[in-house]
Amino acid sequence: YSHSLDVGFLESGRQDYENIGLRYFEGEDSKGVNIVCSPRDYDAPKETLAGGHGSSEYYLVNDFLDSIEFNTRPVIDVIRGLEMTVPGIIAHEAAMEGNVWKDVPVYR
Repeated sequence: YSHSLDVGFLESGRQDYENIGLRYFEGEDSKGVNIVCSPRDYDAPKETLAGGHGSSEYYLVNDFLDSIEFNTRPVIDVIRGLEMTVPGIIAHEAAMEGNVWKDVPVYR
């Protein structure tokens, strides 16, 4: 399944036992739609079991270490990390200030 997404989200379940995630595609869905989406990659190496984020941190750290060792740019670099983190911080600030409008900076 592929989708040209301008606005939307995908969210996995938060626990190993919770295999229901949510999906929302603007223009296609009127609200979040339940999807089957495990938070863990069951084909991942055994060392991922030590983490607490369903194995995602293993791949992030491994990619980061590879980027240092091989002098390459990681898939999630500083800019992409900011793009994924700052909107949530701004949304929280806006909510704490009475749901005011706040611009989200662009880092490109």
